[in-house]
Amino acid sequence: MINTLKPVSVNHTVNKSVILIRLMAFILVISIPTLFTGCSANGQEAGSNETSALEISDSYPSLESMIGQMMMVGFRGMEIDADSWIVEDITERNLGGIILFDYDVPQSRPVRNVSSPQQLKALVSSLQDLTEAPLMIAIDQEGGRVNRLKSR
Repeated sequence: MINTLKPVSVNHTVNKSVILIRLMAFILVISIPTLFTGCSANGQEAGSNETSALEISDSYPSLESMIGQMMMVGFRGMEIDADSWIVEDITERNLGGIILFDYDVPQSRPVRNVSSPQQLKALVSSLQDLTEAPLMIAIDQEGGRVNRLKSR
């Protein structure tokens, strides 16, 4: 009598909570070296490095600055000047992005930030000149019937 192997069905469904617990345990194990204040991640004494922790923290942006970089806002106006609130937000709050609109929906006006290609180029250039890090410039462009970048 020959013994034949039968395929065995294996249930591959894993409980999501088990996966989550394993993932959290893995993250905890990986991050343990950074939990000790006297040791660095490579196992050396913190004071033995050439740069101190204070010098390293001074080279990184502040939390407020990082939050500002994640923000993208719109404003009204075809140009900016030193008194514009958007100038203060870019220079003082490290604003990371601007969104431009062709049509001002809340005020039902046909012009908000864009009137011509030349004007748009000048506006974007003046916004970019305000900061060392490049701003992310977006435009409300949906395509199809909605076309914000018209040749005027």
